Amino acid sequence: MGRHSKPSRIVSGAAVPALHGVAAALRMSPPAHAAELPTAHAAAPRRRSRLARSAAVIGAAAALTSGLLAASTPAAAASQVPLYNLDQQVSYWASWFTGRPYSYGGENWSAGFDCSGLAQYLYAGAYHFSGYSIPRTADEQFLYFRQIPESEAWGGDLVFFHVSSDPESYVYHVGIYEGGGNMISALNPQYGVAWTPISWGGPYYTFGTISH
Repeated sequence: MGRHSKPSRIVSGAAVPALHGVAAALRMSPPAHAAELPTAHAAAPRRRSRLARSAAVIGAAAALTSGLLAASTPAAAASQVPLYNLDQQVSYWASWFTGRPYSYGGENWSAGFDCSGLAQYLYAGAYHFSGYSIPRTADEQFLYFRQIPESEAWGGDLVFFHVSSDPESYVYHVGIYEGGGNMISALNPQYGVAWTPISWGGPYYTFGTISH
């Protein structure tokens, strides 16, 4: 069966679902702490309960926005975002890295990143999930992740680019899926870490996940 027991279908320029970053929450289960959110007293009328919940949500959103604006680093901001799952953590945090320099073999904020170094760094820094240790190279990451069809991909999953139409062929590039046919990846010394269409990486690609 090749390098994976269940090879996934190669995507060749097809459109992908619009799951832009944090907006992917609409497809995901509520957070484990959802039951702890403040609600109105059980004896209060339904309308009052709704108003109380609305006020609580608005207050929480305002506090979160204020905290993000005050954060000076990706780590500080990511640690304040109560995102629902690992994928959203990775997708959100990746957006902070656009504009960072490309560095072959790079794997940190100051020196810059190559494509797989960025993916490894983002997964290791997934706050609220204690980080995930994934392999270092794009091809090793492909083998480590569970392959999924494009219809099941979420923002924060990885996009793997293959040397041929064989879905088990060698992977030469990896990006962070952001939905809507887009990704964030460390491209090259000219462009650094940037948001691009998935098609930039080549015509043969698959998706992989470790979270769903």
